[in-house]
Order: sequence, then C-alpha cells, then structure tokens
Amino acid sequence: GSDLGDVYGAIDLRGDAYDRYWSWMAREDLYQLNVRVETAGGWKIRAVIMGGAPFITKDRACVLAIDDVPGDVLRIRLTPAVNFWAVNALAVDYGDDAPIRVTEIAAEKAVDHHGHDVRAALAADDGLYLEDRVRGGRTELVFPAPPLAAGLERSLLVKASGYYRIHVDAAGELQGEIIGRMLGEPGFAARHFFRMYKAWEAGLLGKQARAER
Repeated sequence: GSDLGDVYGAIDLRGDAYDRYWSWMAREDLYQLNVRVETAGGWKIRAVIMGGAPFITKDRACVLAIDDVPGDVLRIRLTPAVNFWAVNALAVDYGDDAPIRVTEIAAEKAVDHHGHDVRAALAADDGLYLEDRVRGGRTELVFPAPPLAAGLERSLLVKASGYYRIHVDAAGELQGEIIGRMLGEPGFAARHFFRMYKAWEAGLLGKQARAER
C-alpha cells in the first residue's frame, strides 16, 4: 500500500520491524530454505539456501557440520512450502577438498546504463552501495581473464554482496490485517499466496476458454 516507503524506512533502522520480518523469513521456508540435519539433540538448522528472487537458483553447495550426528547415517530435512521450491536432486560429498589455486581479480571496468564509471561503489564491501532505481537498469562489469595454468581447470565465480528492493506500485491502503497474520501466524503466508495464485490461474484459464469459443 501507500505506506510502503515508511515500512522500508522502519526496516532499514534494523530495529523491531527488521527483527519481525527477519524472524518471519527464517521461520516460513518461503524465500529462504532451511537445511536441517538430524543430530543426537534433534533436528538442527545447519545451512540456509537463499532464494534467487525472480531467477531460477541452480546448483547450490552448503557446508554442513555433522560432528554431532550419531551413527553412520546422515538425515537431512527440507520443509519448503508447497509451490515455492522445486528440488531436483540432493547429494553429499564426504571426500577431502581438492587442492585449488584462488586468484581474486578486481573489475577493470564497471559502467552503468548512463555510461558512468561505478567501480568505486563496487570496489569493496564497505557499506557504499551502487543503487539503481530504474526498472530494467543494468551495469556492465569487465574483468581481465586469469591465465589458465597447465594441467588445471578454471572456474569463475562472482564474489558479491548487497541487497535489492522490489519495484512495486505503492498504492492503496495498508493491508495491516493480512500483514499481521503473515508475520504472526505460521503458514498463513503460504496459504494466502497459494489462494492468490489459484485465483490468478483461474482467471487465465477463463480468458483462454473464452478466446477458444
């Protein structure tokens, strides 16, 4: 609703509002997925898989502490809400880490969609952020390719940090009752969103049926 800016501002203060929303995120298994391991003391969260926003999250690797797992069987539990996650396969590697050679490379070019050089904003994890408030905006980064050593394979990873805000139209009244139930009632958000999805799906099917007549 129209109070969205105030809500964002309250969360940015890292106070009670921030704690409420973060606790909700950690509890619901919607936009982050808890990886639980069965230990001698019960099921414990040992890793968290963050969601990929509107993009498909592909291969993900987690380091799990299993020193307190009894016996020789490892049990892992995922509890995603229906229709929020799709897991294709799980595997565990107990082998020793392969020797690797790590080389960190700074971007030699970083240009936003206005043509501005933004390397300074992206050079370090120092609280200085590059903010893009334009829908569809983009920033292009160019890195010098590291040399490929004989007998080794080369993998490239992006080391990045930051946050994003969804661009939505802040209009209408604050839906305080629904938000209150989402934050305070376990499982309500998933049920509410699923009902909204089914209504949206029914609308599409109805349009298709009318178009085929």
